This record gives sequence, C-alpha cells and structure tokens, in this order.
Amino acid sequence: MKYRIFSAKITSIHRVILSFCIVVLAMLSCTISPFAAHADNSSGNIDPSQRGSVTVHKYAQPNINTDLPNDGSQLGADQLADLTAIPDVTFSIKKVPGVDLTTESGWNAVTSTYSGDDAVNHAIEATKDVAAQSETTDASGMASFTDLDLGVYLIQETSAPANVTPSQPLVVTVPLPGSDNDGSWLYNIHLYPKNVVSSITKQVEQGTTSDDPVIWTIESSIPGGKSTDIYRIVDTLDARLALVSSAVAITGSSGVTISSPDDYTVTSVPGAGGEGNTVTIEFTELGRYKLFEAIAADAKSSVRTVLTTKVTDLGTDGMIPNVATLFPNSSTTIVSNKPEAVFGNVTIKKVAASDQRTLTGARFQIFPSLADAQTLKHPLSINGKSVWESDSQGLLTISGLAYGNYWIREVTAPDGFVVSGDTHMVTVNSFDTSVDYTISNTAERVTNPPTTAWGTGGWYSGPLARTGSGIAAFVVLLAVSGVLGTALLRRKFSSSAYLGGEER
Repeated sequence: MKYRIFSAKITSIHRVILSFCIVVLAMLSCTISPFAAHADNSSGNIDPSQRGSVTVHKYAQPNINTDLPNDGSQLGADQLADLTAIPDVTFSIKKVPGVDLTTESGWNAVTSTYSGDDAVNHAIEATKDVAAQSETTDASGMASFTDLDLGVYLIQETSAPANVTPSQPLVVTVPLPGSDNDGSWLYNIHLYPKNVVSSITKQVEQGTTSDDPVIWTIESSIPGGKSTDIYRIVDTLDARLALVSSAVAITGSSGVTISSPDDYTVTSVPGAGGEGNTVTIEFTELGRYKLFEAIAADAKSSVRTVLTTKVTDLGTDGMIPNVATLFPNSSTTIVSNKPEAVFGNVTIKKVAASDQRTLTGARFQIFPSLADAQTLKHPLSINGKSVWESDSQGLLTISGLAYGNYWIREVTAPDGFVVSGDTHMVTVNSFDTSVDYTISNTAERVTNPPTTAWGTGGWYSGPLARTGSGIAAFVVLLAVSGVLGTALLRRKFSSSAYLGGEER
C-alpha cells in the first residue's frame, strides 16, 4: 500500500526542508543516516506507519577539519578512527507538540518556526511542559532513542564530564529528508555532535629552602574548532605567596609566538578574606586567533603559563597548595590538580655527654650535602640566617627546609666544651617542632687538673682552677707575688739604713 501526501507540492517543500536540515546539522557538526529502507522512498512520500530513532554519537572536537559528510549517513569505522569517543554525556529528547509531519501544514510549521536562528528557542518554549526522555553515552560515546513517533524533536545535552564543553541544543525532524534530494526519507537518524574537551594541569618546582623561588607551571589545552569567545586562565595564589613574575607561551612546533599586551594581558589583584592575589591571564581576540592558528599547524599545541612566586610565610603547616582554573569559553570551567610546595622543620637538642644536661650557646650550620658539611662550604641560609644557636633549653629549630636529607655540623661549642667534629645527617619530613635529634658535647679536658689552686681548701677556687688557663693564671700570680715581695724587702732595708743614719 502506498501513501501519497500532498503529492502536488511535496517536491518543492521537500527541497526547502532538505536545505534547512542540512544547514542546521552542518552548523552543529552532526551527521544523520538511515538504518533501513522504507516504503516508497523514491516517490517522496512519508510512511506514517514507520517508527523512528535518533542515535547520538558523542566525540571530542578534533583539532583539524575532518571534512566528514553531514548527509545523514552513518559514518564508518574508518571515518571515525581519528576521533575520541566521550562517555558519560547525558542527552534528553522532547517531541514538539502539534506538528504533524505527514501533512503539508506540519512542514510549513517547520520552515516558519523551527528553522533558522530561533528554532531552538521556539522548540524550548513549545516543550517546556513536555516530559523528557534521557539517555547517557556509553564507552563508545553512543546513546540511542528508539521507537519514536514521527515529528519534530528538541535534543539537549544535560550533563557532561567537567572537562567537556556542552554542545548546543538542536532541533531535528523524524523523518529527515534524504541527502540525495530524491524524495527519500531517513527514519533512523544518527547525530554526531562534537564537544570541545579541555584540560589544565599544574606542577610545582621548589628549591631547597623557603628563600628559593617557587615556580608553578600551568599547561592548558587549546580547544578544538576554529574560534572561542574567551580564553582565560585564573590562578588565586595562596596568601603565603607573592607573585614575582609571569611568562606565557604556546608550546609545540607551530612556530606561533605570543606577547603581551597584544595577545594577552596579565593582571594581579589583591585577594580578600585571607586569600592571596588573583592572577588572570586573558587572551585578546588576536591572541585567540593565534591559538587556533597554532593548533591547526600542530594538534599538540598548548598554552604554558609559568608563575614565579616567593614564600612570605610558612603558616602553621608549611604546606602551600595552589590550583588554576581554565575558561576555554564562556560556558566551561575546568579546575586543575592541586600541587603543593612543602616545607618542614628540624629541631636539635644539645646536651652534655657526661650527664645529659642541656647546653646553651652551641652554634650549628646546615648543609645540602655531606661533602659541603665536611668542608664547611655552602651552608644554607634562610631569611638571612646561616647559623643557629641552642637556647636556654638546649634547643634550636631550623624552619623552611624542603623535605629531604640534610647534614648538620656544630661550628661553635658552649663554654667549657669541645666542638664536635661529627657531621650528622638529618631528615626533614614534617613541620613538627618536637626534638628530632639529640647531639651531645664533651667537656674540655686538662691533664691532672687541680680541684683548687692550692689543692683542697686552698685560697683560690673556681672555673679557672679547673682548666689549663687556671693553672697558667696561678703561675703568673706566683711570679708577680715574688717580684713584689722582693721589691718591698729592698725598700725596707733601704729605709732602715737611712733612718739609722738620721739618728746618728
């Protein structure tokens, strides 16, 4: 049985609808095709007994023009070989009420209301009270809507992974005019919308101490396609960081170079509420053009942003995280990973070897290698300090060290003690200020030191009496006493002789 619907005018209307659908689908980078033959295709008649289907194949937007057909046919595996499927994207479909495509008036409604720039807006308004059917793409990027009535449908992407820019809604008819403009119809339609998939990663490079620059390198992808309304990178620094400098470049082999302020601008705005400065890299229209010029020449091109910062405070834990955010367009926000610059402490306790009492005034230096410590070369300096001294409790803490191994050496001993010639390896792996290492000192030794200058109960006692310097002082004192005694005796004898002479 054959169905002939408005056969006198179907050819001209068919051409209009075909042109409309091809234009809409081309704009959305979609491809549509039939699954099977249907009744009387060559006559241009629609078979009202047919059921339709829409299968969405979701792929990432390639960085180059694939020139794939937009004629409604199902693409082959060889045509899709260079495309990347996107799973976990959810689509909804709604049938626009009141449009009967088996009638001429139905197609007139398509051409007058559901075509052109306002087609989607009209469809959204018409279906606001219509229940949606939803499907999510599988591992191959495919989601199917089957057993559909003939009609006009609104298809919308309702959710996608965080790094995927949603595709625009579209309006499609079931059936769709065949691509050969021969009066055939496609009842089983395949759509191939492309999504821009963007990424941003961040890594940190820190030196040995908190005095060294902390460098954050941000790699952000350039979206596929040919244009974007914005391209922006935002980095809100931790409050313990100060921006020193920034650099932005395009990586890859394209040879495209960019410079500020023609291609991008860098602004740094002080934060509020305890936050650090917000650094924003904003690409200009010319800069965005260069991005797509670069990716057209080298599909692996990306934007590399390097922020050099200085640590102003270690805070309570010595861990300074940082994230960046990419806006590849005005509708997508992608947050990077969160690397950390990490600094720790090492605490030393200085004690006497004999009785473990704490010692004040021991001075130490810390070195990045054993060889440096053994030769006392290249001691580390933090905040202008390169020597640390034990306090009244025998403690000293060195802060602002990157995690790792260091070597510590005593350079000055407390009074009355010998400098230790030992080199001690210390490991920094936390910001804790509890004692990590206990280092002892031996008291100075003197051969047969007397208890007092004259022995037990003598007239002089004290620290000098228990050291070599005490003995030396005692000997000098005896010598001086002898000289003074001799002089006094001579004066006495002289005076006596003189006085005797006067008496005579």
